[in-house]
Amino acid sequence: MKLSNHRYHSLMSLCFATLGMVGVTTSSLAGVSVTGSVSTSTTNVPLQITTMQYGTAGVDFDLGQYIRFGLNYGVQLSTTSVYQPPAGGSNGSANLADPTCPTVGSCVSVVNKTVITERGSGFTLILWAGEIFMPYVTVGGVVKNYTFTTQVNDGTAEERKGQTPVSVSLGGGLVCRLNRDFSLKMNAQISPGVTMSPGDPTPRMTWDKKNTFGLTYQIR
Repeated sequence: MKLSNHRYHSLMSLCFATLGMVGVTTSSLAGVSVTGSVSTSTTNVPLQITTMQYGTAGVDFDLGQYIRFGLNYGVQLSTTSVYQPPAGGSNGSANLADPTCPTVGSCVSVVNKTVITERGSGFTLILWAGEIFMPYVTVGGVVKNYTFTTQVNDGTAEERKGQTPVSVSLGGGLVCRLNRDFSLKMNAQISPGVTMSPGDPTPRMTWDKKNTFGLTYQIR
């Protein structure tokens, strides 16, 4: 699960070398665009609360009318609070209309937190450069770092960490121009990820899927 320093430095050297070539050519092209997006959601079901927050920032360099090279960084925080009856039974009864424990001792609270940071780079192929709408597809590489924390009844938090190797990331979306400088950018992306279950120290591979909606500023 650990990425070797040699592979990481080789990847970054390739990115910086590409950026060096971009710096020579951007003076005659459209320029550089910066995108940022933030999303948050909260779901309440009986005896469970799930909160997810995600933020990303990226920069794209024009290599031509239809090709761009980009760097991006993202952070995702998810928290799931589950309230379970005590193993030995309970003198009180949980109120299913209330996602939290209604009385002290009526439930056992288990809080699972996951923090994901990801660094990626890749190319964007614009399928159609319209005046207002620009559909596109992306292909690139991404490295993700995970921190999993489990806490029972405000006790000592158990922390585990994991990291993916450099993995392929695929995506697509639509850019909608608002004016000369600003655009709305919608993006859907899929890439390999890691999941860990409470009580199971073995990391397992999964597929991470995310949708983002952000604002892009064009630097000229």
